[in-house]
Amino acid sequence: MVVSIPQVVLMTGDQGLAESATAAIWEAGVAVQPVTEPSQLDAVNPRPRLLICGHDVAEPVVRAVEQLWPDCRIARAALGEMVWGAGGASGIGQCLVLPEFANHLTRLVESTFAAKHRSHWVALIGAHGGAGTSCLAVAMALRLTGQGPVRLAGLNRAGAPIGPLLGLEPPIAAGSWTFNASGSDDLRPITVQGIELLSGQAPDFGHTAWQVRQTLEAWEAGTEGGHTILDTGSAAPGGTWRVASWADRRIVVARADPTGAAALAAVAKELEDFAMDFDTAVRNVRGGLDVREVVDGIGGRVFEIKDERTLVAGLAHGLTPGERAKGKLALAAAQMLPEARPEAACSGGVWGDQLPKGGRVRHHRRRRTRPALPAFNPAAFAEEW
Repeated sequence: MVVSIPQVVLMTGDQGLAESATAAIWEAGVAVQPVTEPSQLDAVNPRPRLLICGHDVAEPVVRAVEQLWPDCRIARAALGEMVWGAGGASGIGQCLVLPEFANHLTRLVESTFAAKHRSHWVALIGAHGGAGTSCLAVAMALRLTGQGPVRLAGLNRAGAPIGPLLGLEPPIAAGSWTFNASGSDDLRPITVQGIELLSGQAPDFGHTAWQVRQTLEAWEAGTEGGHTILDTGSAAPGGTWRVASWADRRIVVARADPTGAAALAAVAKELEDFAMDFDTAVRNVRGGLDVREVVDGIGGRVFEIKDERTLVAGLAHGLTPGERAKGKLALAAAQMLPEARPEAACSGGVWGDQLPKGGRVRHHRRRRTRPALPAFNPAAFAEEW
């Protein structure tokens, strides 16, 4: 639920800017205290953790507030017409230009008030439909059992439901986010094969991203350590970048075909705009592209998921993805685990900027680098002011 006390103070006399900034702040699930004059700051109690100053606020006022509230993040915002504040291709420089970069303001607010994770959050991001993200998420969760609590959340509405992949039958496989996303402590997770599910299917369109995040945070309350796997994609609440920003680690999943290559490039650009590092997992398909073509220009580590011919038949006969310990999917999932060493041998390859002759993937530590792009760093941006 939206907090009952002001946490973000918005100081501007521009009504249009106030409306645009308020919508972006509410998207993060945080309340707004509007202020039109600097003299009104004296009545703000408790002191805010974040202050957004409009383009109409004089620079001496901003500097004075910095002295008054040294522990408060301060950031600038302007409407699209006030392009004097834009810097670089991302529109992020001296100020956030709205509404074009409203997502960056939402990200700034969310990073300021985000609760510290009690477990290690890993986001598996499907670059497109049919990438195999849900199967990979289940396989990775299976490999993590026995290493502390393991939670698996299917957040991609366009992805495969997690419940049936783990052998759950309706209505158990469906579950419900209805009461969970309201912020209630009455959470009823489902435990199957050592994996804890909040629901067997993704939340519906009635749940906002901040509600889903609060539910996930409440889900892991009372425990310490372990892993939380987030099966996500563009159809997740808030979109790809939103769920990805919550995670400690991100892995983008795509097929080795033209659709996968194009979708991967788009997701990579989106994450890079928010300064989010990520790895890539590419699933081989018969008649598809060479993995090198798919990841051309993409930074981070690259994992190859080799084609497992019996996977679909196994699913039809009730096998859980990754249940065959020596299967291609299970071995690739093991390679992607947070504790796995990149040098460890397995079916999935980890490599850098080239493959040896013959096309066989070997393990290289070199990484492909991309030209530096203007990136959004919430902490650095706020502290600049």
